Amino acid sequence: MVRMEWTIKEFFASGGSTKFIDRLASTLGIHASTIKMVSVYEGSVVLNYAIVSPSNNVEELEKINQKQIEKFASGQMDLGAPLLDVQITKTFSTETKSIPVIKRGVVTAAGYQPVVITKVSGDENVSRGEFVPDIPILRINKTIYESVTIKQEKEME
Repeated sequence: MVRMEWTIKEFFASGGSTKFIDRLASTLGIHASTIKMVSVYEGSVVLNYAIVSPSNNVEELEKINQKQIEKFASGQMDLGAPLLDVQITKTFSTETKSIPVIKRGVVTAAGYQPVVITKVSGDENVSRGEFVPDIPILRINKTIYESVTIKQEKEME
């Protein structure tokens, strides 16, 4: 899951899902056909995608996952707009593990310094309303489940 500081209109005017996949594939050094868009919706712009291995090679996917975390956490992932939230979800046969990488513009990935990737409006990256992804996108017996919850505090007057 990636949340970027963009409107839906800006996202699609800048190439939309195709451009997003091209940028992600280029940065990770993988073929664009291995990236599948799951959903795109408003909340800034929130994209859920999956990276698949044609051969179902778990080791290959783990290397891509580690590279993905490194690129996001080091600020080397240019997807066309400032990154606000990034969460990587690894799904194994019956187990799902979510890894927060960026939260409210700040790196939160284990082993990385908590640097500001994107300064958010408000008090130095402290959110008045917090985007809380209720994901994983879970696959059980060929059925995909996805759920997202957005929690916000009332705007301050």
